[in-house]
Amino acid sequence: MRSTTIFGATQPAQNGVAAFAEIRHKGRHLNYYTDYRDRSPVFHTELGFIPRVDIRPVSNFAGYQWLPERSDVVFFGPGLFTMADWDYSGRLQD
Repeated sequence: MRSTTIFGATQPAQNGVAAFAEIRHKGRHLNYYTDYRDRSPVFHTELGFIPRVDIRPVSNFAGYQWLPERSDVVFFGPGLFTMADWDYSGRLQD
């Protein structure tokens, strides 16, 4: 996405960018996803709700599940979730 904000004749326009990418797989036993979001410091929107700019978060999940037969348990198994985000200067935020 791209945004252009015009403040008036005295200030130059600011051009911001935002992006989203996701890879997702859900199988019978193996599930995983990765998503990446990117919002530049000057990304701005009047009509939508953008809670935070100047951020580059990434999230990952991987899990394996067993599906027992003839049981009250539908599935069980381990999973791992990670998440981190950086600002545009490369400083870790969360």
